[in-house]
Amino acid sequence: MRVATRARTQTRRARWGGRLLGAGLTTVVALGVAVSPASARQLDPGAPSSPGNVQPEEVGNGTFCPDGTDITFSLLSPIPTGHNEFEILDVGHIAVDVTSTTQTFNFSITGPLAARQIIVHSTPSANRYSYDAGTGFPNGRAQDGLLHAPSAEAGGAFNNLTSIVFCLINSPYNGHGTGTA
Repeated sequence: MRVATRARTQTRRARWGGRLLGAGLTTVVALGVAVSPASARQLDPGAPSSPGNVQPEEVGNGTFCPDGTDITFSLLSPIPTGHNEFEILDVGHIAVDVTSTTQTFNFSITGPLAARQIIVHSTPSANRYSYDAGTGFPNGRAQDGLLHAPSAEAGGAFNNLTSIVFCLINSPYNGHGTGTA
């Protein structure tokens, strides 16, 4: 059997120093517990897209396109505002309309491509829009609108766009103008 006892050779000053150190550590731990839930809370992903009605999922900034993605197309910061058109590997075009005041955007794709997922990055997080069988779009989607990054608080302004990643798949449907690919 082993018994641990405290040595009585400490000076009064050393004992008070140890007590203050213990009190300080207890305070730090208590503050850490009190602060950590608030700092770990998720951002508000915001309202669904329109007309696609796809609810965004708030994800981390380290999110990438899923397996099965044929082409990844990215717009990086600074995101150009207004109407922009981009050619995608001589296969199709993507038009992106960004509204700077609301930090939302619309997209439409022409050609044999459709969006499988769109990841909208901001600081410090991102929203993922999935256009798959689970959301009613098994062949992807060729257009949608009012996509945005998460907001810091429920109902608050959306965070600034830092990048938009389009995860595109080959689709036998053009979809432009119908909203469904």
